[in-house]
Amino acid sequence: MSRLFDVLVSAPIDRLYTYSNPKSNRIEPGQIVKVPFGSRAAIGVVWFAKESSELTNIKEIFHVYDYPLIPRAMFEFIEKVADYNILDRGSVLKMVLCEPTLFKDIKQKRCICEACIVPEKMRLTEDQEKAASRIFSAIDQAKFATFCLDGVTGSGKTETYLKVCEYALTKGRQCLILLPEISLTSQMVDRMEKYFGIPPLIWHSFITPKNRRNAWLKALSGEAGITIAARSGLFLPFRNLGLIVVDEEHDYSYKQEEAAIYNARDMAVLRAKILGIPAVLSSATPSLETINNCLIGKYTKLQLPTRFSKVQMPEIETVDMRGFGCKGKEYISDVLLSEIKVTADLNRQALLYINRRGFAPITLCNKCGRRIQCPNCTSWLVEHRNYRILTCHYCGHQLPKPSLCPHCGEDGLFAFGAGVERIQRELTDKLPSVRTVIASSDTIPTVQKMQQLCDDVINHRFDVIIGTQILSKGHHFPDISLVGVIDADAGLMGNDHRASERTYQAIQQVSGRAGRAQVRGKALLQTYSPDTPLFNALKKYNSEEFFRLEMHSRKLSQLPPYARLAAIILSSNDAKQVEEFAKKMVASAPLTNAEASSLQIFGPAPAAMARLQGRARWRILLRAARHYDIQSYVRSWLKVTKVPSSVRLTIDIDPYNLWF
Repeated sequence: MSRLFDVLVSAPIDRLYTYSNPKSNRIEPGQIVKVPFGSRAAIGVVWFAKESSELTNIKEIFHVYDYPLIPRAMFEFIEKVADYNILDRGSVLKMVLCEPTLFKDIKQKRCICEACIVPEKMRLTEDQEKAASRIFSAIDQAKFATFCLDGVTGSGKTETYLKVCEYALTKGRQCLILLPEISLTSQMVDRMEKYFGIPPLIWHSFITPKNRRNAWLKALSGEAGITIAARSGLFLPFRNLGLIVVDEEHDYSYKQEEAAIYNARDMAVLRAKILGIPAVLSSATPSLETINNCLIGKYTKLQLPTRFSKVQMPEIETVDMRGFGCKGKEYISDVLLSEIKVTADLNRQALLYINRRGFAPITLCNKCGRRIQCPNCTSWLVEHRNYRILTCHYCGHQLPKPSLCPHCGEDGLFAFGAGVERIQRELTDKLPSVRTVIASSDTIPTVQKMQQLCDDVINHRFDVIIGTQILSKGHHFPDISLVGVIDADAGLMGNDHRASERTYQAIQQVSGRAGRAQVRGKALLQTYSPDTPLFNALKKYNSEEFFRLEMHSRKLSQLPPYARLAAIILSSNDAKQVEEFAKKMVASAPLTNAEASSLQIFGPAPAAMARLQGRARWRILLRAARHYDIQSYVRSWLKVTKVPSSVRLTIDIDPYNLWF
């Protein structure tokens, strides 16, 4: 029996620490233990057992937890996630262990498992059957494969992958379904409960510590048949995982940009590869990276070209706002207003989409021309008139809305631009009999609130839902026949290289909320540039043409998927020091002539969000050839770089948001 063990501690470190076994307990790799770590106790996982060590004064393991072993494949996943994203292994382990919720007693609850399956009640279409059978084959062969389930909105993608989950359960395998928004879980749980007769396990940040620990233990023990999770659920230590589904795979929410930075979609494919199981990436608007991987043969595309209900796709039309003019206080065109009235008169529902929270994004003084800015961030304070406050959406700073300009003291403040609150007020003024509700993260802070809203909409307690992106995907409201996009051009502003792609995806997704039952829907896009290729492609449902043009543009600009990017973000409370360090770091970059042919370094430059939560921020961007090992270069650069203690250095491999 081994007496010494190398332990990976759940902390932002990358090395293993050696401990002894004082009580001659039976300890194996994968065991969860409590160990002394500096002046405190820490949780860790036994990585290796060994007979001897050159170290002296080896500390003893405090406690061995009576949990099943962390699967060996999880070790490889932790190491490869850390390697790809240039993270400490201990930081990745912390996401796996989810402490401190794991170490309290709790009663177990039932969940979907093989014994709980009820007979299938729904018949799939021929296209759905073909798609499902391809994935069945990969499950039968215990073979890694990545499938892109590409279906129009309302085509039955969810029903297709639920059928695949059912098949995996009959083979004794566990299934993980990742969702981009916590708000989507309520309707998904209802659908799965009807399908399987019992709800799945749920994993996201809003579940209670008891339910969190219960889900974690059931994943580890193998009892959890199906788990619905936000992106962090990817790190649950499943005993016998047989299928991973990434729903709405294109969604930006899968990219974690705080603490340990990673893309859950890409790491899901990595985990499936390690386990030798299929991964299903489902979307009505696949990302360019996924489309490219299908074109080069890395992924297999499975298409669902028609709606399950056989109802036609919504008619998409543009509303030319150039004739409407900028009236300052009106944002709903006469065309859209007329359609809303007709829809309400027919006892149907409408959804108005504007991806801005609050009443107005800017508060401006017409006397001195200055705007009210956040004191901590490079951002304007957003007016939330319903709450009588101005607030920063980045750091949370708030203040009561002043009556006089804080800069000049004059009575000249006015709200510039529109958010969901302003659209609701305008619509109520023009159509007072129409019942409206706002759906944003401010009004729906919990899953329970989202469930209540879904029930209210389905039960027709509202005629018009005015929402942000929280309602743009995944939801099924059968009586919505009209979608109005208030500012279809908004997402095209700025310097984001993904702006066109994101705008196309968002508009197509939200348009797909219309006409999902018996009546064909309509989507009206208010725009000042109706003749652009993007809007022409949307109106014709010509995704192939849009993505062909977008891929061509990316290729000319040498941007992903035709190149690789990595960002280094430096921040500090000392603005001068972080600027000096950023310039010094770039000047000392170890770039040889050979590397210069495959790698470019841009910057340093102040981040567009140059100040965030009181910290000054600078960015360095690296661009490399597609097959260049950009991670190895960044590691070699960091080895010769001494970062001041007051400077925080963050690495973002494959950055999504170059603006931030």
